[in-house]
Amino acid sequence: MKRLRVIILTTIILGFGLYSNILASGYCIERLSEYSEDYAVAGVWKGQWNYGYINKSGDWKIQPKYNIANDFHEGFAGVGIKKDKDSNIKYGYIKKDGTYLVYPKYNYISDYSNGYAIVGIGEGHDAKYGVIDKSGKIVIDIKYNMVRNDYLRYGIIRYQNKNNLYGMFIPKLNKKIQAKYNNIYGSEKYIITSKIVNGKEKIGLFFKDNGKIIEPIFEDIHCMNEYIFDKYGVGYTINRKGIIVEKDGKFGILDLSGNYIVDIKYDEIETIRTNSLIGKINGKKQILKLDGTLLINENYDDVRVFNWRSDYIVTSNGKKGILKKNGDYLVTPKYDKICNFDKNGYAKVICNGKEGIININGEVVLDTFYNIYTDIYSQTRVKIIDADGIETSIFADKKKPQPIIRVIRDGKLYYLNSDYSDIEIKANSAIGDVASIGMFEEGIAKVTKGDKEGYVRSDLTYIFKPIYDEAYRAVYEGVVQDYFTIKKGQKWGAVLMDGTVINPVCDKPPHVSNGIARCIINEKYRYIDKNNKFINKEKYKFGRPFSENKAAVQNERFQMYFIDKNGDKVSDFYQNLTSYSEGIAFAFKNNVGVYIDHEGKYVLGKDLNIVYGYPFINNKAVVISDNYKDKARYGILKRDGTWFIEPIFDTVIVWDGKYRYYLNDKEAKITEEGKIIWK
Repeated sequence: MKRLRVIILTTIILGFGLYSNILASGYCIERLSEYSEDYAVAGVWKGQWNYGYINKSGDWKIQPKYNIANDFHEGFAGVGIKKDKDSNIKYGYIKKDGTYLVYPKYNYISDYSNGYAIVGIGEGHDAKYGVIDKSGKIVIDIKYNMVRNDYLRYGIIRYQNKNNLYGMFIPKLNKKIQAKYNNIYGSEKYIITSKIVNGKEKIGLFFKDNGKIIEPIFEDIHCMNEYIFDKYGVGYTINRKGIIVEKDGKFGILDLSGNYIVDIKYDEIETIRTNSLIGKINGKKQILKLDGTLLINENYDDVRVFNWRSDYIVTSNGKKGILKKNGDYLVTPKYDKICNFDKNGYAKVICNGKEGIININGEVVLDTFYNIYTDIYSQTRVKIIDADGIETSIFADKKKPQPIIRVIRDGKLYYLNSDYSDIEIKANSAIGDVASIGMFEEGIAKVTKGDKEGYVRSDLTYIFKPIYDEAYRAVYEGVVQDYFTIKKGQKWGAVLMDGTVINPVCDKPPHVSNGIARCIINEKYRYIDKNNKFINKEKYKFGRPFSENKAAVQNERFQMYFIDKNGDKVSDFYQNLTSYSEGIAFAFKNNVGVYIDHEGKYVLGKDLNIVYGYPFINNKAVVISDNYKDKARYGILKRDGTWFIEPIFDTVIVWDGKYRYYLNDKEAKITEEGKIIWK
């Protein structure tokens, strides 16, 4: 119980008008509280502290004559006075006109809350407590060891007797219930009581609206709620509709007035967020509405929520069906398994090990004669074999939905459209010719026949038939290419997207660009066109892929130069060359690195001491310059010859068409404005 607090405040600076009013009263206020209900407690020193109340104009509304004063609450303020200097303070309540509601006579008081206040008499362990109303009348006798108004928000005041048993007072009904419970809990709609009976806790209920009491007889209780979902079906609010009670191991349901809407007879009652209940009785399950009536007069082996709370999966005699929330069947129980509907409104059903399809209306699209394969993944790994023959793998781009469905009936493979209709068989179709079709990625899929591999388009026509030992989508420097790598025996070739084949004659996977394949044969670099012709007879020590219709090659004397698609030399000799990009290429000659155009003319970089330059991308290129301090550094050069980022990086890694910049093993991110952000 809280004793009335003494208000101790710091001296405040008063406005001139308020100050003059206080001086006129003859008192000098040295303590002042915050305003509460337009009154502030003011303290003056007259050999001892005396307290009264002033208004916001500084006028004394109640003269300073109390030893202790509290703020006003609900029109009343607790005050304390001493009869003489040797006596204890007694507490009572005053009104705003200064008259007493209750003359000081209590040892303890609380502020008024919701129309009631707790009062106490006696000291220490002998203190007893009760409750008074706004008229000062005692509504709970002052005889209890403890009184709490912590559940006044629920409309009750609890009290406890010397035997530690709880009772309560319900202001709305002006009703007092004797202290006989081991505990009392507040709730918006009802009060929960508990009592130990034969060593076990039993739970009872008190209904505030009508005063009905059910003494503690239940082992447990649960709220029965209605869930009101938002338009997205995710967020929800809860509306309490009743109480599920358990007695002697059986369950029933009460409404919020304490009346049974479902007798205590069920072995289980399960609440689900479909605004319904599942009750189990005699080993069978029933679906109950929130008013306690049956949704449908059927007993099931099992019931579960289905299709985002829209329906139920019900099981009867081992077979499953779909029951709608209005109690009508969408599908009568006849399947061994029913899968969820997909975004297109189809669901797989299984009966006797065979699969079929139903639509969102419960209609049979495919009867259960098939094994159906409709799995679609968002990503898949693609195998890479680089020019040195090292095999790795990466994640390919996200795939588009598979446009066909594979089904097997009586051991034979069939293909259907995504709506499960028969697919049109076109000329050059793979249907009926291949053993399997893989997952589609960007409108293409791998097909197999025996141990051979090929590729088809989304309409199931061949890009190339499965005649190769290996076939996969080509990847170069981490970027997926628009051609395929093929292998036959120990030799490698390529197939373009239009089906053009560059025969497998290379020792390693070729790289195709500008319609020409760069190939390694007997450790020499050769170039093959779409007609499977070598563009010249010369064999190079090294060669770069074609770009902008030219390729940089290196002869046996370590001289580099450009050739065109006819294999003719079309440039001077250089010590080093990169491929053309955005009309220029890096060239290194006589220890000077510059960028040249297609005519071989100097474009930029002559005075920057560039020892190597990468191809330009979006008017910027990574270059290595030895013009900086202790060693060569990487920087970023703009097309106009100025630095976007001066050479400061010691390492640059190129992969997936992107650059990663490092300095002392710390990675940097570069913004479009040229700002460096260290990760």
